[in-house]
Amino acid sequence: MENRGDQLEKLQQKLDEFLYKQKSLQSELQNLQNEIRFLKEMDDIESELEELEELEELEELEFRKEESELLEKEEAPEPVFTEQPESERRPLKPEFTGPLNQPYSSSEKGSSINIEKLIGENIINKIGIVITVIGVGIGANYAIENNLISPPTRIILGYLFGIGLLGFAIKLKEKYQNFSAVLLGGSMASMYLVTYAAYSFYSLIPQLAAFLIMVVFTVFTVYAALKYNNQVIALLGLVGGYAVPFLLSNDSGNHIVLFSYISILNIGVLSVAVKKYWKLLYYSSFLLTWFIFFIWIALSFDPSENLSSALVFSTFFFLIFYTTFLAYKLINEEIYTSSDVYKLLSNSFIYFGFGYGILSSDYGSYQGLFAVWNAAIHFVVSFIVYKRGLETKSLQNLISGLVLIFLTLAVPIQLSEIWITIAWGLEAALLFWIGRSRSESVYEKLSYPVVFLAFISLTMDWFNYNSYGAGIFTPFWNSYFLTGTLFIVSYSLFYWVNKKYPESSYLKSDSQLLSFINSWIPAIIILCIYLTLFQEIAASFNVWATSTQISSGVPGTSSNIDNSIFGFKNLWLINYTFAFLMTASFINLRKKKSVSAANVFILFSIGIILIFLFFGIFTLKDLREMYLRGSEFFDYSIFNLLIRYICFAFVGTTLYSIKRQLDDITKNTNLVPPFELFSFFTGLFILSAELIHWMDILNFENSYKLGLSILWGTYSFFMVCMGILQKKVFVRAGAIILFAITLLKLFLYDISHLSTIAKTVVFLSLGVLLLIISFLYNKYKAVLFADETDT
Repeated sequence: MENRGDQLEKLQQKLDEFLYKQKSLQSELQNLQNEIRFLKEMDDIESELEELEELEELEELEFRKEESELLEKEEAPEPVFTEQPESERRPLKPEFTGPLNQPYSSSEKGSSINIEKLIGENIINKIGIVITVIGVGIGANYAIENNLISPPTRIILGYLFGIGLLGFAIKLKEKYQNFSAVLLGGSMASMYLVTYAAYSFYSLIPQLAAFLIMVVFTVFTVYAALKYNNQVIALLGLVGGYAVPFLLSNDSGNHIVLFSYISILNIGVLSVAVKKYWKLLYYSSFLLTWFIFFIWIALSFDPSENLSSALVFSTFFFLIFYTTFLAYKLINEEIYTSSDVYKLLSNSFIYFGFGYGILSSDYGSYQGLFAVWNAAIHFVVSFIVYKRGLETKSLQNLISGLVLIFLTLAVPIQLSEIWITIAWGLEAALLFWIGRSRSESVYEKLSYPVVFLAFISLTMDWFNYNSYGAGIFTPFWNSYFLTGTLFIVSYSLFYWVNKKYPESSYLKSDSQLLSFINSWIPAIIILCIYLTLFQEIAASFNVWATSTQISSGVPGTSSNIDNSIFGFKNLWLINYTFAFLMTASFINLRKKKSVSAANVFILFSIGIILIFLFFGIFTLKDLREMYLRGSEFFDYSIFNLLIRYICFAFVGTTLYSIKRQLDDITKNTNLVPPFELFSFFTGLFILSAELIHWMDILNFENSYKLGLSILWGTYSFFMVCMGILQKKVFVRAGAIILFAITLLKLFLYDISHLSTIAKTVVFLSLGVLLLIISFLYNKYKAVLFADETDT
């Protein structure tokens, strides 16, 4: 026993020793793995740091290269380079900050430095000069209001302030060119302001002298802007001058001085545009000039006094901006972009809009001539461009298109409003044809807004159909019908050209505008055909009704009109809509077989059927009551009663047309059950109306109670039979629902007003029908519930 105990103890000791050694080995293995992982990570970090240093050096080289290029562009022909302070130099190596010692991103650092550079070197000085000028203006205004300084002293101090700014600008030009440009622009703006005040407010300078001084300032500003090659000078010196009339206005109302002053500024813009293509300068002067002119037109324009000056100055502004737009591009023979096209178009149409509005008050007869004048201006420009033989074919096409636009506008404006629709529609088709057949995108682009305007004009014409009186309207032979017809022709030509020259369009195949042309232009054509005929029919009935007007002979009372004509009008408009939809559906069925078109026709057909059921049926009721009641002024014919059967025939053929569209084109089996239930509902509605119609003629009472209950019960029995024969569960379900409604009507409404005999008849009839229906279900239950597959 003792030997065994000793052996166990020895074995246990050996086991403990092995376990200890095993734990030691595991810890050593873990340490080795950690050291290996740490060394690998250090290698990765060092390689990343080396890559970062290389990237930083490359970026530094690119930054200095870009900086030198910018200085070459912004500086004068002989650029002056200044040494960058040590504090502003960018480090070549990443700086390590933060608890994790991670390097900052070079992009983040560069962006922060660029933003700071932009704000410190460009934005702050511009804001500063503006605030300085405003501060001087506020101080001057205070001195003026309190009579602290005499008018001549004010003008002298103003000039001294401007000259002082100019002196600082010249002194700082060599080392701080951008800052110097800002000061120079501010000095010129202030001297514009002082000169304007000296002439307009204090009369210290004669008109000729004031204009000569402003011309000198303008010439100097243009020279300085070109010398500095800096747009800021032009913006502050020229465009800043536009604010002068508003800052110093004393409500004198001297618009000639104002617009002459603005014209001088615009000539300065034109002078700059000959050498430089500074878009911001052009946009600013363009918008400010027309905005000031608009404010004057809206608030102070008097046609009897200011007509000639308004036309002269608006024309002068238009020609200045027209020349400004053309000068640089033509001289340098540069390509015209879409933004250039928009500038030319906006300037042309703004000028035309102002001139058209100015002449509208007392000289409307000259508006067409004004349109011809616009066309003549563009024709002269187009001829000059053509004679110079420049490579500006797109520009010449654009200006030629403007000639065409204003010539076509002149005819409808000079004749009558209704011809505007015709002119615009044909013009749109012509422009679109030129654009597609010659692959000139400018003409195609011009055609799209004209297409839209033509449609808007046509909708406005439709509102005037009812303005005809009796005796002056010939159906289908009048100006409105002719307008609609020619509009349809122009849109059809537009669509035909689009299909004939698809490859010539500048539009991409996935363009929404191209999709609109392919899908919606045909829809608009169909809509216009429908509405043109619709309005013609409505106007014909309105004129007919007006011709039946009979005076009552009693003073103070209104005349009598045959109101049945309005009922016939509503019904025939509904019938016309039925016929139009069926014709369109038939054409689609035979020719196009378009699923989307079929869905549209189905939707509208169901809608017009609902309109007839809920409104047309009551119109038929009114015509019946007029016929039965009679009138002392008018004789109603039997057609008041027979018109209903024509309407019912249209409803039936429309339902058949819907069924054909569903079966042959859409082939959507999910729509068949709702359509068949809708057909049963339509039949029940018409039968109910017909029952009431004849019971009313035969003077039967309780037609809405006894007769309808029996009819609805019989109709539900008919639906059950059809559902059984055709194995259609939804038809039988509809029949059961109809029977339930009939029973509710019987117990809640009928029995309280029916006599005993009537109650007996109704209950017996419905009871027998229910028994027959139950018998049919029992007889055919094996067929209905065992192997029925249709639902």
